[in-house]
Amino acid sequence: SSGINAEWPLRPGVAFVDPRHFGRWTITDGWSGSEKRGPDIITEYEAFRDNVIGSLEKSVFDKSICEVMLDQRYFSSVGNYLRAEVLYRLDINPFARARDVLQ
Repeated sequence: SSGINAEWPLRPGVAFVDPRHFGRWTITDGWSGSEKRGPDIITEYEAFRDNVIGSLEKSVFDKSICEVMLDQRYFSSVGNYLRAEVLYRLDINPFARARDVLQ
């Protein structure tokens, strides 16, 4: 026996495991940090596209596309794995200047 008493079906839950005690978890009424995140690529595509195209003149787009794709103000929810996969599949040099790739 595993020693775990669980009723079937299992109920969904959230776990926060922090054995080194570096993190913290605060419950709020809304999505914390949403003012620092751009529109979602999947659910808000038009707003996402307008946000990126309308921001191309900003200095952040002088950086490499691989750096800019991790900036959540423009590419919300894109992480390292998705960034690498997208750039690879589109055969885009990850070190090309973001503005040149996106124009």
